[in-house]
This record gives sequence, C-alpha cells and structure tokens, in this order.
Amino acid sequence: MSAPGTGGGSSYRTNRKDWDTLMTELYNGVIVGTPFGIGIASKAKGLLGASLKLQLNQRFPVPAVTKFVKGNFKLKILEKLFESDAGLVKDEQDNLFKVTSNELGLPRNSLIFRIENPAESNLRAVMIFGGERLAAQLETRLNTATDILEGKTAAGRVDQSLVGVEKLKAELEKLNIRRLFDYDMKKLSAIVNGLEDDKDNLPKALKPAFKSVSDFIIKKRMGR
Repeated sequence: MSAPGTGGGSSYRTNRKDWDTLMTELYNGVIVGTPFGIGIASKAKGLLGASLKLQLNQRFPVPAVTKFVKGNFKLKILEKLFESDAGLVKDEQDNLFKVTSNELGLPRNSLIFRIENPAESNLRAVMIFGGERLAAQLETRLNTATDILEGKTAAGRVDQSLVGVEKLKAELEKLNIRRLFDYDMKKLSAIVNGLEDDKDNLPKALKPAFKSVSDFIIKKRMGR
C-alpha cells in the first residue's frame, strides 16, 4: 500500500511487523542478483535502543559505492529521510526517489525506496539502488518488493488455522526445537509472524523457542 509517510516524505506502508524476516526477504528477493541493487538500510530495535542495520550487496559492480554507504550512512540520516523529501527528487517509478544532496550519506543520483510500518516508529527501512539500470528490470524488482511487503509470499502469509495468540503459543510450545527442519516453513513463519507483537510478553519458557524458530527461518531464507 502506497501512502504518505508519517513525516514529510512519502513511503510504502506495510502491515508486516516481522522486520528481520521481511528485510531478509527483500534483500534476497530484490537486491541480490541485480547489478543495480546497492542494499537495504533498516532501523533495528535492540536492548540499548534503536540502531542501524546495513545489508549491502557485496557483488555490486562498483565496490567503492557500497564502501561509501557503509562509511557515511547513519541512523540519523535514515530518520531524516522519513521526515522530509529534502535532497530528493521524485523518480518516474512510483515511490522511488533520486538522491540529489551530498548530505544524505548516499551517492548522488542513487535511488531510494522508503518502507515503514506506521504502527511502530522502529519499523523503517530504505532499499537503495544505483548504477546502470533497465527500467523493466527495476520495475520487476519493485513488483517483487510489493508482493513481499503485502504479505503475498510464504513468509508473509498467515495460516488462518493458526490465528489467535493463545493458539499460536500452543503451537510454539509443541514444536521440537531440535528438529525444526521437519516442519513446514509456512507454519513456522505463521507462528513467528503472529507472535511478533507479543514476543516480549511470551512466557519465559517460550522466549528461547520463539528466538530459535525466528533464527531458523532467517537462516533458511538466506540459504544457509
């Protein structure tokens, strides 16, 4: 769903809150394998507050670009990108903006696609593109991103038979954590997605299980 962001700029809004899984899906499905995909910068919430997480394409044809982003793009810049369109110009593709400023920690003329879940200020990210690009290829990648953000992929869908926090807790408790590879990935994803909002309130005994399942899903998405 495309809509104005919470600040001065516009962003693509998603209802997904399984942020780590979502970022991994976007990185593998949109950035990896394209010569114009620089990476994803996302806001991560940790024990000591918010921090910046960068997933940069190590196969980007100009290594100096990813090195520049790693050295110059900061959390405060990510926040700034959601406050206004300063230093940006609208691109011909929907929700895509070209960087025209030297103050945003990104190469001039690179492109960004802003993503947020408006229900949580920590759920923000930008996909970064640059270099030579074919419009049709970029459009295809952005269509893939839209499917992921709208929950049309396996990790984003919720099995309706598992709807309900208590039912999900019961399913999580039944899992054999040492044999997660025996379970259907759609079911595991549905459990993690459905409990994401309540993970901090899970019973102490279930928190390690939730983390194990979440980590397992991320590793599988990354092909490990």
